Amino acid sequence: MEIQPVDHLVAAVLTGDRGRVEVLLGRDRDLGHSRNMFGVAPIHAAHFSGRPDLVAMLRRPDHADNFYLSAELGELETVEVAVATDRSLVTGCDRSGATALHGACYWGQTSVAELLVREGADVCVPTTDAFLQIAPLGSAIATTPGVPQPSDSEETVLALVKLLLAKGADPNHRRRDGMTALHTAAWRGLAAVARKLVEAGADIGASAASGPHTGESPAASALSQGHLVLASDLDPERPDA
Repeated sequence: MEIQPVDHLVAAVLTGDRGRVEVLLGRDRDLGHSRNMFGVAPIHAAHFSGRPDLVAMLRRPDHADNFYLSAELGELETVEVAVATDRSLVTGCDRSGATALHGACYWGQTSVAELLVREGADVCVPTTDAFLQIAPLGSAIATTPGVPQPSDSEETVLALVKLLLAKGADPNHRRRDGMTALHTAAWRGLAAVARKLVEAGADIGASAASGPHTGESPAASALSQGHLVLASDLDPERPDA
């Protein structure tokens, strides 16, 4: 796996190396909005590490996906104003095929997610990308490696899961590879989230259909990361069940 320029820029932001940021942006002005394989842009790193000066350096005011970025960064007032002006933004997609609700959920932005749901965002629609095709519920539980942010907190994830389930999200929606939200909760060791999903009807016997996790159950996902208690709780073949 080769380190990309965007990864170097994220690293420069996280270490607060303004000079290096300037050099990398001088080579590619759009790099601040570019995303790595985990969906992390340098602007995310700047925002969540508390560097508004770097956010200002990195942001392109005319960028096509600025509305979706505002949802991800929790800029509630900006999202409110934009939606009031153009309601199609609630159901529209960014260039990657994700709605603003997907982005708000992925980055743990509960207030923005609540606003979007009130305004009619679809809690079941999957992304239109060719990679995951994930629903907002899956986005809410997914992790974002390398950049500390709100969805690191299980409490935040649980609040989003409760919101989406209350509005009709399918606890058994499968990503393109067959993984469910319960698989992700199990992999992260989010026991309270996993319990909520099971209470809502999530299938503990679901198995991935393709990719590196082929045949893997939620219990196996938990076990692979050393979450032994959760793995035992989710095992449909528990000898004492």
